Amino acid sequence: MRLKEYECLWEKALIRGKDCADQLGINGGDLELYQSFMETRNIQVLKNIFRRVDKFHNPNWQEWAQDYFSLFPPHDFDLSQSTYKFDRFLALKASNSQIPPFLVDLAKFEIFEHKVFLSSARNFRPTKSTLRLNKALFLEEFKYLIGEWVLEFERNKCKEESPPVMKDNILAFSRSTDDSRCVVTNVSPVDLILVELLKMSEMDKEALMERFWSVDDQLKSIDATTLSQRINFLISQHIIY
Repeated sequence: MRLKEYECLWEKALIRGKDCADQLGINGGDLELYQSFMETRNIQVLKNIFRRVDKFHNPNWQEWAQDYFSLFPPHDFDLSQSTYKFDRFLALKASNSQIPPFLVDLAKFEIFEHKVFLSSARNFRPTKSTLRLNKALFLEEFKYLIGEWVLEFERNKCKEESPPVMKDNILAFSRSTDDSRCVVTNVSPVDLILVELLKMSEMDKEALMERFWSVDDQLKSIDATTLSQRINFLISQHIIY
C-alpha cells in the first residue's frame, strides 16, 4: 500500500470510517476505541476554541464535529490548527439558512484569536527611534462589526437574539508586547497604509510620516498632528512598537 493511500485510510478511520481495521493492520476493537477517543477530542477542541459560538448558538457539537472533520480532515499534529477552516464549514451552513450568517464572522474572529495565541513570533524592543510591526499580527476582513459585538457579548450587554451590525471592516489581531493578551483593533484605511509601509522596512516616526505623504498627493491633506496621533494609536494597540 502506498503511503498516500495509507494516510487516506487513517483520515477515513478518524472520522468513524468503517472497514478500515483490516487494511490498516490493526484490531477492530482497538480502532473503535481510538475512534471514540478522537471523536471526544474533536468535540472538545471545537468547543474550546469556538466558545462564543457555543455559548450563543449551543450547537450539536457531536454532529458538527463529525461533519466538519469529514469535510476538512485534520492534517496537523496540533489538532487545534485543523479547526482553521471552521468558518468555511459554517459558511456552508449559513448558505442553507441553518445558522445565523454572522456566526461565520464570529468563528473567524475566534480563529484569529487562537492564531495569535499559538504564534511563535517574539517581539524585541527596538531602539527608541525605530518603529516596526508586531511580529504576531494578523489582519482580516469581516462582513459584520463583530469586534464591537464580541465586546458587548463578553460584558453581557447584548441581547442573545441581537446580531451584530452588518458592515465591512478590517480587524487587526496582535499580541500585546507587554504580556500574552490578544489585542483586537478596528483599523482605518490610514492605519493600513502605515502598516504596509512598515512591512517594507523599519523606520523612525518622522520617516514614516514622510513616506506616508509621498504615497499619494491626497494623503498630504492629513496634517502632522492627526497622523502622529494615528501612529501613537497603533503603538497603544500593539500593532506597531
